[in-house]
Amino acid sequence: MYSRINPKIDTQICAGQRTNKEKTPLWIFRTGEENKRVMKRIICVIIKIYICGAENSCYIPQNYNMNYITKDPERIGQTGGTDMPFIGSKVSIKTTDAQKEELKKKLGQTIAILPGKSERWLMVELEDEKKLYFGGDDSAPTAYVTVSVLGNPDSSSFAKMTAELSKIYKDLLGISPDRLYVKYDTTHDWGWNGSNF
Repeated sequence: MYSRINPKIDTQICAGQRTNKEKTPLWIFRTGEENKRVMKRIICVIIKIYICGAENSCYIPQNYNMNYITKDPERIGQTGGTDMPFIGSKVSIKTTDAQKEELKKKLGQTIAILPGKSERWLMVELEDEKKLYFGGDDSAPTAYVTVSVLGNPDSSSFAKMTAELSKIYKDLLGISPDRLYVKYDTTHDWGWNGSNF
């Protein structure tokens, strides 16, 4: 998770560190109330001098892991976390390459329903011809979808996503919504590039 410091406050915190770009906001995570001011100043100076350089605009995760500092504004998340979603799809039917490509595209669009998520950091797994029984019956097309995310989006976002996924699987693969399960997993521990968020 990331937070934005007001440009005016940021200018005061980083006094002497900014020159002609005071209107450019610096983003860092807010610490506890008792040491917020001190930590903001320390992190601000570290980022400005050693990482951001002249561009003077950076983003840093809540655990201050310098490996994940980015200058990409798309990585700024909202409530519920930022990046790293995963969607796993298992269907009982055989799918063509064209269907797989279209399904991947649709899933990439659908993940944006969840606050702070985007296709840019989405990993997708597609499996077809799986032996799936629903109520002991495998005679009709069936699907099982898992959605894993960093953070904890509100349940209303999950409800909207389930509705959209049901429509996608019905329209694209002919799988009835009453033979589709969607499971949501949330976590605050997510590993990537040799470390955890």
